[in-house]
Amino acid sequence: MKDTSKKYRFMIKNMNLIIFLTIFLIFALNSRYSFSVKNIMNILTQNSYIITVTVGMAVLMISGSVDISVSAQISLIGIVCARMLALEGMPVVLVVMTALLLGILLNLINISLSIFLKLPLIIVSIGTMTFYQGIVDLTGTSRAILIYNDAFRYIGRGYLGPVSVQFVLACTVFVIAFLLLHKTYPGRYIYAVGSNHTAAELSGINVTVIKAMASVFYGISIGSATLIHISRMGSAQTGMGKGIEITAITAALLGGISVKGGTGRISQVFLGILSLSWLSYMILMTSSGVHYRNIAGGFLLIMAFGYDLYRNRKRQPALK
Repeated sequence: MKDTSKKYRFMIKNMNLIIFLTIFLIFALNSRYSFSVKNIMNILTQNSYIITVTVGMAVLMISGSVDISVSAQISLIGIVCARMLALEGMPVVLVVMTALLLGILLNLINISLSIFLKLPLIIVSIGTMTFYQGIVDLTGTSRAILIYNDAFRYIGRGYLGPVSVQFVLACTVFVIAFLLLHKTYPGRYIYAVGSNHTAAELSGINVTVIKAMASVFYGISIGSATLIHISRMGSAQTGMGKGIEITAITAALLGGISVKGGTGRISQVFLGILSLSWLSYMILMTSSGVHYRNIAGGFLLIMAFGYDLYRNRKRQPALK
């Protein structure tokens, strides 16, 4: 009985690793998926902007918040950047800075409303998602805005040796998040606030500042992801990034990040991203279409939420 209990506890504790290994083995043993380093790098490159958003989402979730206005933010930032690039002589550096600053601004608005109204960020983001999308509809266009700037398109299509620039940027965001969370005091405070914001406040931590810090990093990740996405696609249009918030939350949950905050390691999030990326690739390779990919993604999201709630059933539920 003890051995069975230990095995059960091990499976519950390492469910994300088990899911990853299962998908990995299917991927590796089936010859149709061309298991090679080059193919894996191609999959990761194609999902670079998802990696970037997921890392930011993971940091936000660790702080105890969840945001679902990602796609609207990406659309708004993408349209603004594309219109800037349409102007002759527009410096690429200015466009990059605009994307990052817009990402920060939009998420500071979200977290400020959450703190001021004393509402969970996920509720506030439902409203701001509609608001941001409304701005996109007013200022955007039904047609894609094409981007011809070669220097900007290098972000999404260029290579540094054998590695794509967009994957390097995604890894840079990942490394910064790792160092922030695991090597700095602010990172420890983010965990403390996510675990119990009342206790953190009583211990002298400025909860407002820490939540704002997590939102700023999240905004930078969204701005970076938008730059990667529109430069790779060579265009921007309304509705970009639709559904990416679901993918990011699912990947974070599969990586061991809890929606209740305060737990999870950013290094394990990469396992969640790989699991979803490989699963998506396998489905597309079987010509099953995007509908089956959405079904699989939805199923994984439900299972990941269920696993997270079960794992934390003894903790006091709170979405701050």
